[in-house]
Amino acid sequence: MSLIRLFPVSAAILAALPAASALAADACLEEIRALYANELNGYNRKPYRSAKTVYDPTGKETHVFDNIVENPLETISGVRGTDMTLTVGQQAWVGPSAEGPWSSAPANFPPDRKAGHDAFRQAEIDGMSDGECGGEVDLDGRPALKYAFHIKTAPVEEMGGMWLADRNTIWLDPETKDILRWDKTDFQSNWAPEVDKALHVEVYEYDETIKVDPPQ
Repeated sequence: MSLIRLFPVSAAILAALPAASALAADACLEEIRALYANELNGYNRKPYRSAKTVYDPTGKETHVFDNIVENPLETISGVRGTDMTLTVGQQAWVGPSAEGPWSSAPANFPPDRKAGHDAFRQAEIDGMSDGECGGEVDLDGRPALKYAFHIKTAPVEEMGGMWLADRNTIWLDPETKDILRWDKTDFQSNWAPEVDKALHVEVYEYDETIKVDPPQ
């Protein structure tokens, strides 16, 4: 068979490759959006503890942020080595450790925190781009599903017109879809629009016995 007879077929295959790649990218982004709306929705997740290590643009560690989360409205969090903040509903308290003792603190929350969370999550979903579905990979000796994506939200009225942007890489448990690790960088916001190249690395441990209650 001559090269002349082969050329039209080869040309057709090459011409179809960009369209197939675009379809795969679209399907990947829709997969990430579906995860974000369901398994990654904070109100659908199991209670957890997490540690978020923050690195400056040179790679130097600056601090660690600790979280204990029953759900997005019932949390204990703060920078390691400083005071912690306990929030339940519309109330907040501060204390020297995750065990307290707690003192009442002012809380400037919106009237409906969950509505704000829901609106912001939808803005994140709508503002997603550059999805990458890496499939199953090794994460510190355990299997994980890897995804990467960029987010830039429109201003969210329910959050006072706030908008945010960042680049994300996440690793999920292949069976439960629990988040194992979440990296963020390339931060932007309405109050700091220049790109910030700091890196946040958050790792998670799940514990369904976690309860975050108001102080007695």
